[in-house]
Amino acid sequence: MADARLGAIEALATIDSASAHAELRMLLGEMRRRDLLKRVATVLGEPLEATLARDDRVRREKRRLVQATADPEPKERRRAAAAFVRRELAPTLRDAGFDDSAGRTFWRRLDDRVEVLHAKAHTGGLTLELGIWFRFIPRPYAVPEHDGRERPGDLFCDLRGDVHAWSGDLESAGRESALWFARWRPLPVVLRFLLGGTQSDDAFGWGAPGSPYHRMLTGYVARAAGNAEVARGHLSLAAAYFRNQLEEPSTEQAHDPDWVAWVDRLEADAASV
Repeated sequence: MADARLGAIEALATIDSASAHAELRMLLGEMRRRDLLKRVATVLGEPLEATLARDDRVRREKRRLVQATADPEPKERRRAAAAFVRRELAPTLRDAGFDDSAGRTFWRRLDDRVEVLHAKAHTGGLTLELGIWFRFIPRPYAVPEHDGRERPGDLFCDLRGDVHAWSGDLESAGRESALWFARWRPLPVVLRFLLGGTQSDDAFGWGAPGSPYHRMLTGYVARAAGNAEVARGHLSLAAAYFRNQLEEPSTEQAHDPDWVAWVDRLEADAASV
């Protein structure tokens, strides 16, 4: 079956038409074999960061499936975790300003960002997955919303980290999470981290240093922090990379008006700093 799908992918790649690309995009939503997904993404000209995000998501889905298969009581544990979060964690988070939630995910909106916390159940307790999504960064696609309020998931976040709450020890995990969010509240601190001046074992962001998405993120954080020189340099490099993508007619982005408008915005912001 895998060889047949690989043959179909290569055949569609050879055809290289709009209908063939539509079929390939459908395969992206159906397949779970990571090497085939990467091949389809390459044929479609998908940005590396998007491919890596999907690969990470599929990898975690497969890991969860393996864990669920090996665990005789996964549903009971998830129900217990959900009840524990509603009873113990949710009231504390609401008091701390996380006034929007869905299941075990909570959002706190500030002037320049949305802070995200997701409680993930596992055998030893909970992991609090933390994220920061900056409002001032333009996006090629809309972030999920509910009742007009942004609800970025962990893969949408610009900075991410996690805190483990073993055996339900939410009090210490809550303090550690609060410190994590507070640490990244000053934009100059975020900028130093993105530029490589700060080493951190508890945070990671989009793309490796030097990648176009990392440059885009660094440029907008620098602009918001008032560092025009760094902002101009990084946004110009990011805009040039994505403009080159648009000049390749075979890439999916070249025919996407939202993507074209986003690249226009990058160029304009780079020029205006």
